[in-house]
Amino acid sequence: MQIHEGECRVGDVLSLNILEGKASNELMHLLLTHGIEIEVVSILGDTVKLVVRAPQKMLIVEELAALP
Repeated sequence: MQIHEGECRVGDVLSLNILEGKASNELMHLLLTHGIEIEVVSILGDTVKLVVRAPQKMLIVEELAALP
């Protein structure tokens, strides 16, 4: 598992993508058995601190641009 920790503000988007665009059988098994964990560590005003745990073969990308 990989761990990503960061602070998000209202409108921020966190994307979880499969590396190389391929869903291997191993990755699918990990998703089915372990899933993806998202822990809300703290909420302060309009900022939320999150910890995301996902299988190594996934790429965690933090989008800083707010959605329209």
